[in-house]
Amino acid sequence: MQALRRTTGTAASLLRCALQPGAVGASRRAAAPLQMHFVRWMVAKLNKSPSHPVDLALTMLRAQDKAKFDESVDVVFTLNVDPRKADQALRGLAVLPHGTGSKLRVAVFATGAEAEAARAAGATYVGSDDLIDEIKNGLLDFDRCVATPQEMPKLKAVARILGPKGLMPNPKLGTVTNDIKGIFDQLKKGAPYRAEKTGLIHAKIGKVSFEDKMIKENLQAMVNAMVAVRPKGTKEPYIRDVFLSTTMGKSVHLDAAEVSRLAGGSDTVVKPKRRVVGMDPADWNTIDLAKVPSKKLRKYLEARRAAAAMTLAAA
Repeated sequence: MQALRRTTGTAASLLRCALQPGAVGASRRAAAPLQMHFVRWMVAKLNKSPSHPVDLALTMLRAQDKAKFDESVDVVFTLNVDPRKADQALRGLAVLPHGTGSKLRVAVFATGAEAEAARAAGATYVGSDDLIDEIKNGLLDFDRCVATPQEMPKLKAVARILGPKGLMPNPKLGTVTNDIKGIFDQLKKGAPYRAEKTGLIHAKIGKVSFEDKMIKENLQAMVNAMVAVRPKGTKEPYIRDVFLSTTMGKSVHLDAAEVSRLAGGSDTVVKPKRRVVGMDPADWNTIDLAKVPSKKLRKYLEARRAAAAMTLAAA
């Protein structure tokens, strides 16, 4: 509440600067133009999910990067689907051109030539009955499971262990196959997704250390994957919202027009109803960042200035 009172007081004081210049001191009036940028930023933050172009969204994500590790970049889709219906319970593996940047630990249930192919491909664990016994004893140090069709009946013994953790091999994900090398290539570049009860789909599309071009191409591949698996009979709009976020950062809402462009001009994306936040690109260069007292505001303004420079360069 104290922070809210201070924010409200600052806004009220700045309004007095604008409407009643004589009511405040000269030093306060001199600082008012700079602080009005803070008010504009504060209003944008209070506005419900203002949308941003993809380039600006990526710049904002990098500006709020404070973690000491390479954070993941995630995308969240709000889809107009009902996962309670069998044909709308979306689940699959989207192959990204640049992968997710994560190292996968894969357990393979196979014997014979398939087991040798799994070891050659770099599987963390390979086995059959012996691997099942280890899982019963608590071994879960892996991220994905692959099984040959011949081994699937044996996995009933550990289905209640692997199933709740999303590790059970699934034909929809392509993880029940004899083509071990092929599925490994897909898993290395694949982003698994699954529709939640509310129609949300969350997937990893890269790392903060990726170049913007790589993240944008992965995002486009993910959008195209969502359009490709659209169930029949779903109402418009199919894709309601798209958000980008990092592991430790806040989410950024993407402009629907750009998402539609990424989908190849598809009309499955909701028409933009939210205001796209921003000033004229040239106005951001007029701000003297050295005089900005807030470190958080300074990082935000630096991000906006960088995005404005990209906009002017493309014009």
